[in-house]
Amino acid sequence: MASEQESTPIRIASGDQWYSEVDDKPFLCRIRMLASSYKWHLATIALMIGAALWFLKQRRVAQFERERAEVLVQQVVDLLQNQKYHHQKDNNIAGYIALTHLRDTLLPPPIEPKLRDRIWQQVCAIVRLDTRILPTTTLVHGEQHSVWEWTSSIVTPSANRLKPIFQGTVKDEGSTTAIEKRYPGLFGDRKFK
Repeated sequence: MASEQESTPIRIASGDQWYSEVDDKPFLCRIRMLASSYKWHLATIALMIGAALWFLKQRRVAQFERERAEVLVQQVVDLLQNQKYHHQKDNNIAGYIALTHLRDTLLPPPIEPKLRDRIWQQVCAIVRLDTRILPTTTLVHGEQHSVWEWTSSIVTPSANRLKPIFQGTVKDEGSTTAIEKRYPGLFGDRKFK
């Protein structure tokens, strides 16, 4: 008789649920019960993992933007030196470049606007620290624009000097932008939406 009582599962009522003290439950049921009893612990761990992944993504994005800004600052310096070089050869060419023209040349509009603005703000912050570049405002085609002008001496002109940037609209040369042709690999393998 004692053996019959051991083989019969005992059901205990607790609130609205019935529990069996015998481990004859299916595996998934045991997993659900375990998850139910540790749901706050599991939620906290999931939240911590999600926050860590978000933080790592933000660091990667910030590093990408910082690296692009540093590359673009060097290209700004090259373009300003180039503009001054052509200005010294021909006074009809302006010795400065409007910021909007630089931005649109180096970061063409197909790039996501928020990303473009963040990178350009970093470029402007770095350029403000460069004493060789004079930031001023001037009239360009009857409109007042912020411009940058190279004030230092120019490195010996190389054979592959670029044409000066004229104060006009930026041309889109098909699917590949002008800056990608001038500076291949600027954006690496990244494609912008």
